Amino acid sequence: MVQGDGLLIATPTGSTAYNLACGGSIVHSDCQVILITPIAPHSLSFRPLIVPASSKIMIKVPQSARS
Repeated sequence: MVQGDGLLIATPTGSTAYNLACGGSIVHSDCQVILITPIAPHSLSFRPLIVPASSKIMIKVPQSARS
């Protein structure tokens, strides 16, 4: 489980805007990848990830975090 203020999912086209502002990488637009970047993570061990575009990403919000 990862804790933080949010999670940013981006494509290479969007990698130079919000993703970069959150500490993510700049990725060439020809790359077929998905960028996953934590927004203000509560742990320094959670770093930005770059995964293949064919990856399935599942995001779960804990019941206690829902309003």
